Amino acid sequence: FSNKDHGFAARIVEALFPGQRFAFVQGMGQGMPKKPDPAGMLPHLADLGISPGECLYLGDAGGDLRRAINAGGGAMGVLWGVREREELLENGAAQLICWPLEALDYLD
Repeated sequence: FSNKDHGFAARIVEALFPGQRFAFVQGMGQGMPKKPDPAGMLPHLADLGISPGECLYLGDAGGDLRRAINAGGGAMGVLWGVREREELLENGAAQLICWPLEALDYLD
């Protein structure tokens, strides 16, 4: 999920993860509410058969974490992004991680 234009977000994902398959990539488009509104992610979770409570949302900014919490999911702050540790904690990060694979330690 990104507040960037949808086409731009899709190009970024393709450039950074060439050949990788994602269930979806969602950027801003007509009628898409910005973070921290969870409305943009709920239909995608439903399509995947995942309830918000089963979702662990990784984010590098306060809006990401508030979106996860507003949806009823888990919020994990990532320290490789654009914001500092304090902002992530102030916005509800249950955990902070430095590397993507660390998230696996928190999954059942």
